[in-house]
Amino acid sequence: MSCDAKEVNLYPSFTHTAEVVVNQEGAYDEAIDIFVSEISEAIADLDTDGGILDVMIEGMFLEVTPNAASGVPENSASRTTSSIVLTDWNGGEHLLIEDLSIELTEVTQEVNLQSSLRKAGVKQFRDILFAIAQNDIPAGKEKVGVRLTGSPTPSGSYINAELKLKIKIVVEYKTDI
Repeated sequence: MSCDAKEVNLYPSFTHTAEVVVNQEGAYDEAIDIFVSEISEAIADLDTDGGILDVMIEGMFLEVTPNAASGVPENSASRTTSSIVLTDWNGGEHLLIEDLSIELTEVTQEVNLQSSLRKAGVKQFRDILFAIAQNDIPAGKEKVGVRLTGSPTPSGSYINAELKLKIKIVVEYKTDI
């Protein structure tokens, strides 16, 4: 029996979560920081030998938990229209989601963002994640900037909600077995 080495591609994945609490009346513009070190550590934790061929975004979700902050007014908005904007290494902005309407219920809900994702923004995000995986990060860059903007319905109502952006990331490796 021959013991020839074979190349195989492996596709381990992980989910990264970054959150922000929106706690204000009217329109909002909140930063959600994704730290480069956290993504690098998650890739290292996959503990797979071999060369990284690609990094893919398999899914993006927004978990919305109403009335997350205590000691402030309760949520009075029935929905929010939100956009998610990625800032690249050079400060350029790329839409990931634009004007997505989300109903604000009384219970935590997870909104699948797949059908609303903007192709150009996702490509830019993938390029940034691939650069992190290859340890090809521009000097001084410690985080990936993501902004969540939006406005409540009815206009001027109070939003009290925790918003968690969940990103399922797949790393493609080539290794010998």
